[in-house]
Amino acid sequence: MLRSLTEELRIVITPERVGALRMVLGRPRGDAKMYDSDNSVADRAAMSLERLQQDFPASRGAQASVILSDHYVRYLVLPWQEALAGPEEWQTYARHAFRAAFGAASENWRLSVSMHRFGTPLVAAGIDEAVAAGLASAVAAMGLKLKSMEPHFMRVFNRYRSRFGTGDFWLVTHEGGRLCLARVNQGLWAGLSSRQLSGDDASEPAVCLRREMAKFPADAANQLVYVHASRNVANEFKQVIGDAAKIVVLADGDFPGPGGEIRRLALC
Repeated sequence: MLRSLTEELRIVITPERVGALRMVLGRPRGDAKMYDSDNSVADRAAMSLERLQQDFPASRGAQASVILSDHYVRYLVLPWQEALAGPEEWQTYARHAFRAAFGAASENWRLSVSMHRFGTPLVAAGIDEAVAAGLASAVAAMGLKLKSMEPHFMRVFNRYRSRFGTGDFWLVTHEGGRLCLARVNQGLWAGLSSRQLSGDDASEPAVCLRREMAKFPADAANQLVYVHASRNVANEFKQVIGDAAKIVVLADGDFPGPGGEIRRLALC
């Protein structure tokens, strides 16, 4: 088989570090590598290039999939618009919605619209164009073929979507002080927001969710909460919200955490 069909390099980008793991035929091969940096995300990817080439010399020509921290992503749930005829019209509609929600800065974002079932709400994600282009350039400079660039929250959702079913629930992800809260009613997106938390208090994510849940007192979605977070944060969800909802912990979500966590993410 061609290498591009059998080998892949998974690259995880966060504000503090880059992680990478080689995959062969869908399984991890070798150790995960970490590269710490406090530069901008595009600069960090470029600076990690030389070290990645040294650590993964046999990966040239393979595919690369990038998992991007939600620090670099903004989300909106878009209601279905019967009058929109195709992807270009949805892009235009999403652009207007992002400008209304996030201001003129969103004009420089690359938007993707996730089409699910016909006639149902959609999720749109926005990434700064400089970040997306910088990552793509760094991957190409390594001699890799960019397969995908996926936000962390959407990767978690896609990994577990068969488990969620078509009922009412909340989905919460927490990584590096960034909290994403999604509300789903009868299997349909009802809301999705991303916010930066103020400190290191492990209970803060749970307090934020409880405050959000209080806005929907008659909503059955309050009864089931899926949490993807580190163990200590997940435990805080159980303590703070356990009396009001059933908490289901999906995984230890340290991101990217030690090398073992990169391996787990690579298997998503």
